[in-house]
Amino acid sequence: MSWTEADLAAYYVRQGKPSMPGYTPGMSVEAALLRDVRALVRQIGGLFYHTYRSDRSEKGFPDCVILLPPTAQQPHGRLLFAELKSATGKLTSEQAQWVSMLETVPGITVHIWKPADWNSIVTTLTRKEP
Repeated sequence: MSWTEADLAAYYVRQGKPSMPGYTPGMSVEAALLRDVRALVRQIGGLFYHTYRSDRSEKGFPDCVILLPPTAQQPHGRLLFAELKSATGKLTSEQAQWVSMLETVPGITVHIWKPADWNSIVTTLTRKEP
């Protein structure tokens, strides 16, 4: 699903974002969310990985691998996986299998994030109120 420029502008206003840097008409909401999550992770000093050509990778692997730096509360840092979806997006069976198995690994958290989850994303990544 692609949002119109007006839809995406309204989304950014609701999220308290002043502008849409780098947005181009026709950009999917998932691409915009990916861009914003990547920017936030880098802003807080974390590492972010996203497979550029997922069609050449194993089916279902999460969109994002995020390594957050150590903090006083988390002296060893944190490893997160995130699957990004549009407002109406659903997990494929392969994605659900990856999520299910990753959730069993101690110390790893897995998230399924949609645009409406922005405040929760900020809280999760920064451990602060957005």
